[in-house]
Amino acid sequence: MKNLFSAFVISLLLGSCGENDIDNIYTASIKGRWQLVEMYSSNGGPGQWSSVADGYTYTFLEDNIVIADKFECDGAYQFGDDGRLTITFSCPDSQFNVTYKIESEDNLMVLTPDPSPCDEGCAEKFKRVTRD
Repeated sequence: MKNLFSAFVISLLLGSCGENDIDNIYTASIKGRWQLVEMYSSNGGPGQWSSVADGYTYTFLEDNIVIADKFECDGAYQFGDDGRLTITFSCPDSQFNVTYKIESEDNLMVLTPDPSPCDEGCAEKFKRVTRD
């Protein structure tokens, strides 16, 4: 019952927010540097998380700027009204645009592509390295 009440209160708060308010709520919690630590994938069977050594990083800055050390240029990020995160890079050598469902707890964040390019599902888990 407590969870139901919490969900109701959150929906009321988000329902009364404008687009910029929603973006500001999520942006405040995502700001900082995040490193990929695990990947979820399946090869036809049950999916599982696998550790990633020296994973790439995303750094989310003010003004919806994102830096990923796997791209040569800065990108942009924004949150939709539904809380989904869209990241866009328009580098000279590569174009990258993906929308994620985002889950976070403590210093961990799971990004699941939506729609998923994987038949059996896939996701990436990031650990917060720094908070900006």
